[in-house]
Amino acid sequence: MQVSARALRRPFASEGYHRRVARVKPYLSPPTRQKRKAWAEQYRDWQVSDWSDVIWSDECALSVGDVSGTIWVTRRPGEEYLEDCLVPRFARRTTVMIWGAIYRNYKGPLVIWNTNSWGNINGSTYIKNIIRPHLHPWWCSLHHNDMTNSGYVYFQQDGAPAHRSKHAAAAFQELGMGNYIFPWPPSSPDLSPIEGIWRLLKRRIMHRDPRPLTVPDLHSAIIEEWDRISPDEILNLTASVPERVQDVLGSNGGHTAW
Repeated sequence: MQVSARALRRPFASEGYHRRVARVKPYLSPPTRQKRKAWAEQYRDWQVSDWSDVIWSDECALSVGDVSGTIWVTRRPGEEYLEDCLVPRFARRTTVMIWGAIYRNYKGPLVIWNTNSWGNINGSTYIKNIIRPHLHPWWCSLHHNDMTNSGYVYFQQDGAPAHRSKHAAAAFQELGMGNYIFPWPPSSPDLSPIEGIWRLLKRRIMHRDPRPLTVPDLHSAIIEEWDRISPDEILNLTASVPERVQDVLGSNGGHTAW
């Protein structure tokens, strides 16, 4: 049967099927799905009070000149090439890497990675430039100020090579944190509330007027927008972890909407 694409679209649309932009998610192999499900099974009974003893951390990359989605401009005919009506595209995008942490409704340290001085992120540089000078003192202060429910503060990090290197593991043991590294399933950014902080931070930076178009401007924007993130915004994310766990169980270890 010869049927045009247009003719097919009509009956599909009547049943609620439309062409939509595909969501981008990490690939989940069957073993990864099993690990995510097993992890969620282990923590399915944890309440918000249990999860409030976990420090959530991650790296995030931002690029100079990034824009969000389709940019609309209001102009007259013939003004499409005016500077104010253009979205700049850089021949070579400069990426800035940051690391941050949150706990309950608190912001922890924010580190802007200094590639020129520190090189790339590996086990050694991760410990030297993030964990020892920033994360460990904050982790200790939470203990000393009795800001825990269980008496312990756990530290979550994903499975990046720098995080699970032998050098990092040995350093965590030396610092007394080895027994408090929270187990984490692979390919699971949807389970970590700090991912919501990065989305919030990126969206606010992209909508700044003017947008940061140089590395120093981007550094300033990152610090300013990080400082503006409120305790309520952090708490809304950290308190959502039990729901995220249930969603992983509901998807049998598969993807969630987070």
